[in-house]
Parts: sequence; structure tokens; C-alpha cells
Amino acid sequence: MNDSFPEFYCPFSDECYECCLDTEMTLSNFDVKKIEEGGYNRRDFLEEKEGFLILQNFEGHCYFLKDKRCSIYKIRPQGCRFYPLIYDFEVDEILIDELCTNHTEFDADDYDSISEDVIIFVNEIVEEKEKRLKKKLRKK
Repeated sequence: MNDSFPEFYCPFSDECYECCLDTEMTLSNFDVKKIEEGGYNRRDFLEEKEGFLILQNFEGHCYFLKDKRCSIYKIRPQGCRFYPLIYDFEVDEILIDELCTNHTEFDADDYDSISEDVIIFVNEIVEEKEKRLKKKLRKK
């Protein structure tokens, strides 16, 4: 992933932070690097689940949610930039996440311009996961 961040524009972001509650946001290696460069320690914000790097929750919300705002908004992870656009592996399709409070206000077709970027991101995190798991197997 490069330094230019295509993203979904959420007109509700000033009044809503529901997407930051009980998050299961997957991070890429690039996301982790950018956050660490922002002065954060990966042990504080990161956990690994089944080979994926996941943004850690703290007291039921994203580690970086402070005073109902994202404290790392300018360097927030790529998945956060795309949300509520998600890739559903079961149907092999990009969808608007129904867990988003405002999901009925969005139309996924309006965001075709970044759908390719979502696919690239998904492929990237899956590839990174596979490499991570292979590396663990070699260590055994």
C-alpha cells in the first residue's frame, strides 16, 4: 500500500463513532508501520488472530478512540478509511456493512471508484496473513 490513501467519505463522522465500538478492524503491515511512526507501540494497539493483525479494543472500543474522536485520524488504518465498505468473503462482494448505524444512507455503487482499492487491500492483508502463518510453521 502506498502513501496515497483512497477512502470512503462518511458525512456522519463528526457525529458518529459507532464503527469504533467493539471493532475487529484488520490492519496491514503498512498500517502498523504508519501508526508506529506516529509514536505508538504495537504492543498497545495490536493483537493477532488467526494470522491477521487486528486493532485492539480497550474497554469496548478502539484503542485510539478518545473523547468520541479518532486520535490518529490522519494516519488511521486503511480499513477504517474504507468503512463502512467491507469485503464479504462469503459472497465475494464489496458491501456496505449493516452494522454501520447509517448503512441505509449509503449506496455501494456510489463508491465504485475505490472498490478496486478495497480488493487490493483485502488481497494484501490475506497475503500477509498467509506469510505470517507460514513463518510460524517454519519455527515449529
